[in-house]
Amino acid sequence: MGAPSPEPLTFAQADRLNLKPFCERLEKYLLVDFDYADGSLVTALNAGFGCGKTTFLEMWKTDLLARRDSSTAAEAFTAPMPVMLNAWESDYCGDPLVAILAGLDNAVKQWTGSDKPAENKVTKLREAIQDASWCAADLANGFAAKLTGMNAKEALKLKDEKKAAKNPPPPNFIALFNQRQESLHKLQESLVEAFAGDSPKVIVFVDELDRCRPDYAVSYLETIKHVFNVKGMIFLLAVDLHHLEVSAKSLFGNDLNFDEYFRKFCHRRFDLPKPVHAPMQKLLEEYIVKYTAITRKRSSIFNPDPKFSIDAAHLALAFEMTPRQLQEAFRIFGHVMSTQDEQYEKTTLTTWIMGTIFLCYLRAAHYEFYQQIRRGRLVHEELWSKWLFRIERLNAKRWIQIYLTGIPAESISSEELNTYLRDRGYISDDQYSDGFLLGFYPLWGALSNPFATLCRKIEDAECLIK
Repeated sequence: MGAPSPEPLTFAQADRLNLKPFCERLEKYLLVDFDYADGSLVTALNAGFGCGKTTFLEMWKTDLLARRDSSTAAEAFTAPMPVMLNAWESDYCGDPLVAILAGLDNAVKQWTGSDKPAENKVTKLREAIQDASWCAADLANGFAAKLTGMNAKEALKLKDEKKAAKNPPPPNFIALFNQRQESLHKLQESLVEAFAGDSPKVIVFVDELDRCRPDYAVSYLETIKHVFNVKGMIFLLAVDLHHLEVSAKSLFGNDLNFDEYFRKFCHRRFDLPKPVHAPMQKLLEEYIVKYTAITRKRSSIFNPDPKFSIDAAHLALAFEMTPRQLQEAFRIFGHVMSTQDEQYEKTTLTTWIMGTIFLCYLRAAHYEFYQQIRRGRLVHEELWSKWLFRIERLNAKRWIQIYLTGIPAESISSEELNTYLRDRGYISDDQYSDGFLLGFYPLWGALSNPFATLCRKIEDAECLIK
């Protein structure tokens, strides 16, 4: 018996970052902009790795299917049939056409609702899909035979023979090419018959395109443009455009004007909204429970004060952490805070807790800077000007105090420190940094370099779980 299928993700259950309003605005925009596209409407949803693109698409897909099953005819009518494709999972297949056709064929089989194409159109479309898929396989197989001297389809027939013909004749590539062109033409005709109309019938979500081999990623884009440029279809490419640009330039050279090149394939691009404090705090609190709560296997010495999640969310936003990086940081943090003794008294040393999460954040999101702290080679200005200034001054104060008392006192001169704190309004002209930091030093105990000790604890925890 196979493993049970995971439950579909919904906005109600999985939308930690409050993306549903953005989804609603984006969908309305696409349904209108569809009218202005001559063929299919191709759009890009841009965000970095780990920012939540896949989760967003899965929630959107579930929402579309739920509305299509709605008893409200008007609501069902406005919801295109979603098709989810993971480009990276088909990277090894060689031809993106087959992967796209397989996803489309699966959607047609599951199609329900009043906008389902007539049965004769569905039959014709599925036959065209099969023909185009077989033709793609035949052509690929022909090239394989040319390169290897063996026709893969015939290999099964010859497995019990002794290779009577050691030099099989080359395939007729012209005939195969013409056959492919004819099958693609019939496919496009069938797509138009099935999906054409005043409103989009299908929206195809393409995920993980930026993780594919450069040649496959470019081939995927070209296939969408040349084969599926059919009115009635919307394509949404979830990509990190920076990595896609690197892939394109690896093929065409660094002089490639990527924006103009990508515009040939894509009509519009949108950026996935970055998290704000309230959703980030909500996600963070979920990870606190998940990774630090007592389980039957371990306990935790973690005992945060009421402001911990608020302060930690501010720091996560300042460090521009993705949801995936935040999850990784709390996974490490949970191990550092763990103990096998459920009777262990929870610590009240908030300074140690905040110092640990500070370093876990850096390890997950800015590893180079974490290594600088670990090795004692610090670039203070980078931390202050690049990250901490993004936090409101009152919320940044606590993290600055943690950082400055966690590093060796000799790593920064009193003059430099006083200048920094005065310039940013943390101390007045007649005050000195000693008073700003004095209350924090005793909380670290007698250690002269608390961050070094915490780094060792983090490294030890990582060694245990690798």
